[in-house]
Amino acid sequence: MIRVKRKNQTVFLRVGPTTTFASIKDTVGKINEVDPKKIKLFGPDKEHVLENDATIGDQQIQDNAIVYMVYAADDSGVLGIDRGVSMNCSPAQPSLRCLPSCVVFPTSHTVTCGSEQGA
Repeated sequence: MIRVKRKNQTVFLRVGPTTTFASIKDTVGKINEVDPKKIKLFGPDKEHVLENDATIGDQQIQDNAIVYMVYAADDSGVLGIDRGVSMNCSPAQPSLRCLPSCVVFPTSHTVTCGSEQGA
């Protein structure tokens, strides 16, 4: 079993070593009524992106581990939501630990938070 967390929501999923992250995205997408293509999963360290074709066993995800989920906010590829919410995180030191109240720009690995976010 793994726990998929986003904000105040945790989804508990029974998985095996051959379960792909694409199938996990499909499952949580159905539960949350979100297109699985708009879901991005991160490992327990909140930094390692879990690719669709990788499996629980490939990534050595332990039983009862937490996998973190973010949604694509729009077609620009910006991840996260809740723009404009103040957080104590620094764009100079990008970290997903700032999510969900920060926006991550995956191509530049830039994180903007709170009032520093662009429109």
